[in-house]
Amino acid sequence: MRRKNGCGRRAGLLAIAGLAGCTSAPSEARNSLERFVCAGGESFALHRDARAATVEFGGSVYHLPKKPGSLGERYADRRATLIIDDRFAAFVTDEQTSLRDCRLATGLALVPPAGTAKE
Repeated sequence: MRRKNGCGRRAGLLAIAGLAGCTSAPSEARNSLERFVCAGGESFALHRDARAATVEFGGSVYHLPKKPGSLGERYADRRATLIIDDRFAAFVTDEQTSLRDCRLATGLALVPPAGTAKE
């Protein structure tokens, strides 16, 4: 009997994120807002704690529980998967969104574009 473990999806995420072969240990989950900027200029906002991550991307919000993983931090549900390894991330949704080569933004990149800030 074959056991479904999601390795195929994870391997795909690792390949598109360029994370395959990384050996850094998972970092402590942060309890603050972060922004990752990806290849092609797309970005997503992220809030994570020890149990879950909330990703805001393309007008949608994804609440992803933390899952055990051998590489970095992994958050997933039926709609999306997020893998973070230090300052790098990959985000894939069931809507065929695949954000690759995402890097943690610093400085001015953390400021949301004009007209998008919540008041």
